[in-house]
Amino acid sequence: MDESTIRIHLRETFSTVVNLPPDDLYGSNLTLSEIMARATGFTNSVDLMEAFARCAKSTKQRFGIRLRLPALPLDTRINEVIELFVAQALEATQEAKKNAAE
Repeated sequence: MDESTIRIHLRETFSTVVNLPPDDLYGSNLTLSEIMARATGFTNSVDLMEAFARCAKSTKQRFGIRLRLPALPLDTRINEVIELFVAQALEATQEAKKNAAE
């Protein structure tokens, strides 16, 4: 598993969960508040956190990697959030390899 595979998985999963086209989300680099305003059925930040939780669960199921949901302000851009998740996943992968080598 490499960085781009994780990134693609996270982007596709989140796009599906919020039901917004990837080009709108990532091409425009929407803020979290903009995503909440555009996503159908989202009424508050709890809905947004649930969407991220679904991404984390999907990543755990597919790659066996556990992601923690960060607390982020609503003016955070989605690409920054994705990169935070990617960094967590890579760190977890490296830690697992290190532990396996010991």
